[in-house]
Amino acid sequence: MRIVDICAPSSFNVNVGDARIQGIESNLDYKFDEHWSAQASGSYTDSHLRSSPYRTFQANVGERLPFVPYFNWSWNLRYQRHVGADKLVYAQFDMAHKGDRWNDLHVEGAHGSPRILQPGYSVANLRVGLNPTDSRWLAE
Repeated sequence: MRIVDICAPSSFNVNVGDARIQGIESNLDYKFDEHWSAQASGSYTDSHLRSSPYRTFQANVGERLPFVPYFNWSWNLRYQRHVGADKLVYAQFDMAHKGDRWNDLHVEGAHGSPRILQPGYSVANLRVGLNPTDSRWLAE
């Protein structure tokens, strides 16, 4: 039997040198009344390789670290109401975004695969649920 490798080899490099990681993040939580609430959060992260003692990584000094987007944000809007004395019913819409990020630290790529700037993406959810106030179960 012949085994064929259909997936390109991959690696994950850690501790390759000194990195500078700085940024800011914030969160806002607001309750309009007893039924409506909203939350929002956002962050900016600037991360770069500053130096490396390894020859393999010298060409990458100054490059943005892989898998770290500059911008992330999320928000949600929620409506909830008590039904009877012991149940809570709710509906919530939420959205989250991850910014673009590199898939590799090596500018020239690795293992025959090119370095790719992976595009940002957003995900949205609409939830409805029923939950007893004693939290024994949840239907969502």
